Amino acid sequence: MYFYSLTRIIIHKRAEQRKDKTWAISPLPEESKPDTIKRLRLILLLLPFLPLPAFAAENVGQCFHVRQMVKTEEIRYLVDAVSQCSHEYEAVYVMVKFLDHAGKSLDDGVWAIYWCRPGRREIHEFAIPAGALGFERVVLTRVTTNAREALIGKPPL
Repeated sequence: MYFYSLTRIIIHKRAEQRKDKTWAISPLPEESKPDTIKRLRLILLLLPFLPLPAFAAENVGQCFHVRQMVKTEEIRYLVDAVSQCSHEYEAVYVMVKFLDHAGKSLDDGVWAIYWCRPGRREIHEFAIPAGALGFERVVLTRVTTNAREALIGKPPL
């Protein structure tokens, strides 16, 4: 039996394959050298030029769905959300606005879901900011994966 390695060595294992009945190591002759390395080099050379499907940036605001946000106590609200995104995200930030009974804005807030995976449902209860005391409802304003945009309120440059 013959074994081929990248160093072009044949090892004769069976006694009937060895002429002198000892272990023999001999380099491959040039005419029997396989073309596999040449083929691999060609494939690696042409690989960057192959048309691959483009990874389009996914709009998290379209695929991360907040089913409901409900006031549970005077200072708390319950969130039910599900990710239907095709990618896993380290963090998804949801910006909300707290409204009083007349629809007047009291304060803004942000909550985050960390390690957001496709198909994962999230149910959490969050505390409200101090300026939203007396709120009646919570409305979604924006969903993003950019922490700067969520916490400072400015989109990235």
